[in-house]
Amino acid sequence: MQVERKPYELLVRWDINGKLLGAHVQWSNVVINDDGSKQVYPTTVEPVALTTDAKGFPIADVLNEAHAATISTPPAS
Repeated sequence: MQVERKPYELLVRWDINGKLLGAHVQWSNVVINDDGSKQVYPTTVEPVALTTDAKGFPIADVLNEAHAATISTPPAS
């Protein structure tokens, strides 16, 4: 049996003006049984650091740079 920690869910919030407020990532433990079957168990939630000086899990470890820039840009009016 092996256990791997993987990203499970990414939650992003914007304000009413389309400005990014924050994000959280939820992790899961993926259990790989000896017979090859897998089970997923969602676990902890952590804030995501959307900038290099912010505290939290680095956004670059969840999304690539293009995705991170897209969610950080307010929509056009």
